[in-house]
Amino acid sequence: MTDQLVRRAQRGDKDAFVALMEQYKAALYRAARAILHSDEDAADAIQETVLEAWRSLPKLEAPRYCKTWLTRVLIYNCYDILRRKKRETPVEFLPEQAAEEQGEEAMDVKRTLQKLSQNDRLVLTLFYLNDMPVKQIARTLDVSENTVRTRLTRGRARFREAYLRKENEV
Repeated sequence: MTDQLVRRAQRGDKDAFVALMEQYKAALYRAARAILHSDEDAADAIQETVLEAWRSLPKLEAPRYCKTWLTRVLIYNCYDILRRKKRETPVEFLPEQAAEEQGEEAMDVKRTLQKLSQNDRLVLTLFYLNDMPVKQIARTLDVSENTVRTRLTRGRARFREAYLRKENEV
């Protein structure tokens, strides 16, 4: 179904393109938010990605790699935003209302993710939150599958260490 949507969008079908973007918007948002820490910056990166996708989608040769391609475009756009800002974005905490809705444990997980390096946070987000397989993460980040596995292993260890350290502080 997705391949058909991609092909239709490649031929200029706006409805197919919108449906395709709707299908990927949550995964794109999670990846952008993991890199940028800001809803506004994530929205900007996604907007740039959608515009670039509209212009460049006809050049995509393999429709089955659409999600990988979109994620890679998004990551480049996120890095562009970071370069323009030339500063580290401070850790943001969601409003209290969101904490009530999501539960304290979910908030602790998000806070712990924010403390990790950008590489660790990105790989863990793509793997666990976007359900992306190692092979697809490797293509998206243009690294080997072994590199992704290593980053996942190290990222998990760093996450566990940071999470347990936070628990011991309380």
